[in-house]
Amino acid sequence: SLHSVVPEAMFINFFDKVSLTTAISTADVVVVGPGLGADNRAKEVLEVTLSNISDNQLCIIDGSAITLISENDSLKELIANNKKIIFTPHQMEWQRLSGIPIDKQIDDINLQKQTSLNATVILKKHHTTIY
Repeated sequence: SLHSVVPEAMFINFFDKVSLTTAISTADVVVVGPGLGADNRAKEVLEVTLSNISDNQLCIIDGSAITLISENDSLKELIANNKKIIFTPHQMEWQRLSGIPIDKQIDDINLQKQTSLNATVILKKHHTTIY
């Protein structure tokens, strides 16, 4: 099992809403997205997660969660007022989230979009840039 290889990692059944909300409430940092998928069940897990993030928790959003947020205004609303959001997109995920085509992803334009998202963005490309 994965837990035998990485014993310090915490694992929960994220389809169990009670377990998920309990785990979120006890965490300082919540990471959501990698391996989540993009189906309706994944969207539901993301909704529960984002709905239960408190103002004093850091939420790192990556992978599938970025794609889901880029496609759903209701998910965007759940993160709109949270001051401690970090997105970690690669360039295609950033294009989906920001609407900025890859060939137009220059610092000034990226910074404008990052400001409107009210989140930190760690853009992964040939070199990593933090906005």
